[in-house]
Amino acid sequence: MYAIRDLFNLLDDALDTMKRMEQEAEAAAQRFITSHNQAKTVRVTMGTGAVQSVEFDREWLRAATHERIAAALEEALAQACRAANEEQQRKRKATPEIERLRQLTASPELLLREVGLIR
Repeated sequence: MYAIRDLFNLLDDALDTMKRMEQEAEAAAQRFITSHNQAKTVRVTMGTGAVQSVEFDREWLRAATHERIAAALEEALAQACRAANEEQQRKRKATPEIERLRQLTASPELLLREVGLIR
């Protein structure tokens, strides 16, 4: 019974957090992440889960080979994805009750074990 009560408390905490997360999600949807490659010749802006813009240093672009352009673009996109993932991880750490609920619901066995129905 204590495990079930704890589970319901966790669920209540998670639901309370959901309203705050909804507001944060709306704000995040309007935020953009801008990253660039190491040489800073390509800049990528991402927002709402998609690439919004790609900008190149014009002088570098005129002199660069197709292979160098592709490599620089790939590097800038990878950096933008890393930054987006880091932001997502930071948000998960800020809402431990949601992360705990996600862990519990990922596995029926873990959930049943947590509430004491199986060992």
